[in-house]
Amino acid sequence: MDNRELLQAFYREMECQIKTGKSSLAPLLHSEFELHMPQTVASSPVTGVAGLTDFLDRDVCDVYDVQSLQFSFSYVMADADYAHTLYSLSAVTRIGRDYRNDYLATLQIDRGLIRQCWEFFDTAYLYRQAYEG
Repeated sequence: MDNRELLQAFYREMECQIKTGKSSLAPLLHSEFELHMPQTVASSPVTGVAGLTDFLDRDVCDVYDVQSLQFSFSYVMADADYAHTLYSLSAVTRIGRDYRNDYLATLQIDRGLIRQCWEFFDTAYLYRQAYEG
């Protein structure tokens, strides 16, 4: 699997974890995996496979109607050490609001495994759509 395919598999397995509570994330992740998000996301950084699945099962599932969640990728590019993507996440929040936010992600690849992932997105919009009444 090349790094472009690895990135696509990572997001496919995260979506599977979110929607079903089951995934095959572990074979994709380095033993020192870290997910970094903007500072306003209290759970950042997320570390390890268990930390990621817990974050997806708890935090993400508390924000969205998970069955409405959809990833839409604008581009994916990769080289020997990194993979990058621009994607949109669409869903209905738990308070019934439509949500569509753009995300920019960079993954550091180490010997065919994802060691770190940095995601950047508009957190003010997320909190407004997910929490404000």
